[in-house]
Amino acid sequence: MENWKNRISITITMAEEGLTLHSDGTRKETKALLTAALCSLQGIPEDHVQDVDAFLSVLARSYREDGR
Repeated sequence: MENWKNRISITITMAEEGLTLHSDGTRKETKALLTAALCSLQGIPEDHVQDVDAFLSVLARSYREDGR
């Protein structure tokens, strides 16, 4: 995972409408940080974070194409 020079603040709130995410980082920085956090929580080694990111990107594209 890339090392970011600045700290990124992320706030996630849950409401009836779903999750709302606010970040002061770029989309790329936020995506990298959240993917790394998810891997950490699931016990996935850090050297597989890019694999997880690639998998999630393909899955998201598939959902968008299917209109889900």
